[in-house]
Amino acid sequence: RSCRIRRFLEVSLIQCRQNSGPASSNSRMEMQDPKISTLSDKERLGASKQAVIPPNSERKARRPFRRPKAEKQVEELNFLPNAVGSSSLTLWHRPKVQHLIHMKEKHKVTMIITALADREKPNWIRDECKKLGLKWFHIPLNGANKTLLSTKGTLKLVSERLVELLKVLASSKERALLHCAAGIHRTGVLSYTLLRCSGFNTREKAMEGIKKMRQHTHDGVKDWRIDLAEEMILPAVVAQLEPSSEAHSDNLDQPPTPPLVKDVENNVETVKARKS
Repeated sequence: RSCRIRRFLEVSLIQCRQNSGPASSNSRMEMQDPKISTLSDKERLGASKQAVIPPNSERKARRPFRRPKAEKQVEELNFLPNAVGSSSLTLWHRPKVQHLIHMKEKHKVTMIITALADREKPNWIRDECKKLGLKWFHIPLNGANKTLLSTKGTLKLVSERLVELLKVLASSKERALLHCAAGIHRTGVLSYTLLRCSGFNTREKAMEGIKKMRQHTHDGVKDWRIDLAEEMILPAVVAQLEPSSEAHSDNLDQPPTPPLVKDVENNVETVKARKS
């Protein structure tokens, strides 16, 4: 007897599920679309699928095309033509891998100048530049505070690297991008020194050049950093560039002072005269 009761309950439960499932789903479909109530079960199933799932063409049409974020971000790059010799220069913050790809494709960038300390792990930028066929130049600068930039070791290192960079940019036609972490303090100091060494013979002209390349750098670099670059870094670069007169007399095969060095000397003399 207990078996018959159990069997009866199981059959009753199955029948309830069969009767309640389609009815509840059909009632929901009828509430969404009254036309479905007049259709047969087979037609009703097809109509419900069409009502719930739109065709692929309609779903694609609803999605507007969105360009990759990195591609959109690199559109803000502004190059200053003939910033150093025949080379163009622009300023930015630390790029990512996708930024480097779009910089090369969209802006024809040929060189990345990285002003990051070794603790900031810049070697991945070097590796990516190598993969993309871009030149990479490293200036290991740990920051742009007054204490750091005033030390002899930092001045010597920065001036040596800037002299080498000036020679590279002046001897070839590059489209170079200079960056640090945020693209403001270190980038502002270094770009200012580069421009002052390259025909921008006044402070105002150099700052105007930075503004054309990147407004954010121009506004955030601060006047005291520019004063420090003018008073300490620029003379240190000139000292590295200028060969002594004795060296000229001892070595007649040494080439004459390039125009780039003469421009720097004239700029520094103008600054000294104005201060005195």
